[in-house]
Amino acid sequence: MSFLTKLPTELYSPDAFKEFTGGSDFEIGNARAMAWMSQLAYETDEPDKIAQILKLLGLALVEGGVVVRESKTVLPIASTHCFVASHPKSAIVAFAGTDPISLANWISDFNAHLDENTGIADGYRVAADVVWPDLKRLLAGPVSAGNKIFVTGHSLGGALATLIAERINTELRGDVDAVYTFGMPRPGNRAFADLYNPHLGLRTFRLVHGEDIVPTVAPSDFDFRHLGRYLPCQRQGKFDKAKLAPDVSSDLPPFDRGVAKALRDQLQGPLSAAVTAVERIKLALALQAGAKIPNMRTDPGGIIIELLPPRLRDHMPDRYISGCNG
Repeated sequence: MSFLTKLPTELYSPDAFKEFTGGSDFEIGNARAMAWMSQLAYETDEPDKIAQILKLLGLALVEGGVVVRESKTVLPIASTHCFVASHPKSAIVAFAGTDPISLANWISDFNAHLDENTGIADGYRVAADVVWPDLKRLLAGPVSAGNKIFVTGHSLGGALATLIAERINTELRGDVDAVYTFGMPRPGNRAFADLYNPHLGLRTFRLVHGEDIVPTVAPSDFDFRHLGRYLPCQRQGKFDKAKLAPDVSSDLPPFDRGVAKALRDQLQGPLSAAVTAVERIKLALALQAGAKIPNMRTDPGGIIIELLPPRLRDHMPDRYISGCNG
C-alpha cells in the first residue's frame, strides 16, 4: 500500500477501543473501533507496526495473522490485504481497499462482472477466494472456542468483509457478531443480497460519508444491490445511530452515471483544479510548521489527499474515523 493510504503511528488513537462494547446491535463506539481497524488494514506491509498498534489498543495480532495474497482479478487490485486480531470480547477480521488513484480508474471503467453461480462481482469473489484458506485456518480456533467475530473493511475491503462474513457464517458455522463497512460498493446482485441479508443483514452496518462516490457503484441498473443497514452522514459530519435504517431495504446512494467521467477528467487534469478556494487556504495553512486544522490531516500523505476531488476525498478512511468520533 502507498503512503496515501497509511498513517504515521502517532496518528493512531490510543482510545480507538475505549467505547467498544461488542454485540450485534449498532453502537458508535463499535463503529469507531472498526473504522480504525479498517485503516490499520492498509498497513499490512509492516506487520510489526500492526502488532505494535494493536498492543496499544489492548488487542493482539494472532500468529500469522497478516494475510496478503496476490489475485488476478477483473479489478485493479494487485493483492488482497487483511489481518486477524484478538480482543477480549471478539476476534476481528479487517480488510483494506485500494489506493485512491487505482480506485478512481476502476470507478471510471465500472468493470464489474457478475459470477453466474453466486451473483457476486467476479473481482470480489476472486479476491476473497485467495485469502479464504488462510482465514479459515486463522479463525478455526476462535470459532471452535465459541468466540464472537467482527468483520470490517473500507472501500473494496467492505465488499470483501461481507463475502468473508457470509463464508464464516455458512462454511465455518462461526458466530459473526457484526459487520461494519465504510464506503462499500455494491458487492453483488439481488440474488446474493437475498442470500446474505436474512442471516447477516440486520447486523451489517453500511456507513457512507458525505458524497462518497464509491457506494454509488456498481450500477443498480444491472441488478447490483447493497447489503445490510444504511447509515449516512453529511460531509465532515457525525454518524448518528438515530439515522440508521431499520431494515435492509435501502439501496442508497443511487448510481450516478455522470460522476465517473467528471472524476476521470479531474484526475487527468492538474490536481489544483480539484481543490476549491477554501481547501487551498487550508492546504497553505497545513504546510506551515506545526499547523493544526480540524478535520484535515497535515502529514505528507494527508496533505496530498486534501488535493483529491471532493467526492473521492469523502471516501478516504480518515473521514469515516472522524465521523465516528463523538
